Amino acid sequence: MVFENTKEAFNSGIIGYWNDEADEVNNTQFLNMQRALYEGQRDYTNKRVWSLNRNFFLGSQRYSYGIWSGDIDASSYTMAAQRERLLSSVNIGAVKWGMDTGGFRGSLQRRHI
Repeated sequence: MVFENTKEAFNSGIIGYWNDEADEVNNTQFLNMQRALYEGQRDYTNKRVWSLNRNFFLGSQRYSYGIWSGDIDASSYTMAAQRERLLSSVNIGAVKWGMDTGGFRGSLQRRHI
């Protein structure tokens, strides 16, 4: 059902999804949304599924998505803290991981870590 809402965009050439803001509702909404997109698209075509999400769960790699760290502050401290999130994500099976280069909110300030 979820893929039905994206089928027109997919047919026009949009081949990737950015599932953002789903973690505001509950902690498994990303997984459920990506599962629905993945299964819907795979039922429709054999083209590779790709999506970028803010959360990752054990077993999520089966639904073909990478993880993005979210709207992080533009500070050396916050960006350095992303290393832990990167390593944790990779340890549970995330194949792709990324963050906003330079942060997202605020201004970059030097701070000792």
